[in-house]
Amino acid sequence: MPNRFDVLDGMVALQNRSHVRDGFEPCEMTQQWINEFPCPLSDTGRKVKGFPPWRKRSLYEYKADPDAPLTYQFCEHGYVRPNKHFETDMGSVPEAAQLLIPKDLHNPSFVLHDSACIERGLYFSASYDGVYTFCPMPSWRVHRLLRESLSAAGFTCRARLVWVCVRSFGPRWKAQYDRSDTDQLQGVG
Repeated sequence: MPNRFDVLDGMVALQNRSHVRDGFEPCEMTQQWINEFPCPLSDTGRKVKGFPPWRKRSLYEYKADPDAPLTYQFCEHGYVRPNKHFETDMGSVPEAAQLLIPKDLHNPSFVLHDSACIERGLYFSASYDGVYTFCPMPSWRVHRLLRESLSAAGFTCRARLVWVCVRSFGPRWKAQYDRSDTDQLQGVG
């Protein structure tokens, strides 16, 4: 059974995938989507403010299928999932860029990214059927994961454009680690 150290190893593999932190370098590791379709999104019927302010965006509800959860494999022993239930406006791509990139280009990638932006992290495991542990992530790593997940879905050219837009105009934060979790992951205490 994988433990928290296996999850940490997966995060390190994600962070150190290329020697250029923000450069675009395809990964030679296994990258694939598992149970990506159908992506369980339903329209809530509610709207949120958009850009420009008079434009309204639909709000969608994501509920993971318990039998076939949306999962992205980013390396041989690295799996990541979004939160099981949340609401999203599918706003991963800034609205000004949606003229070039449709927001429904690849819904699973955007669901994963939106979940990470809402919670400031995602759920990682060392095996597909293993225990998924929440791990905080900085924004640059979340945006990189969006780029890589779009590439794995076959949208390599658009993935770079999405990444540039999200890195330039998307949300930014630094990872906030809970001290007790950090101690456990490092084997302290």
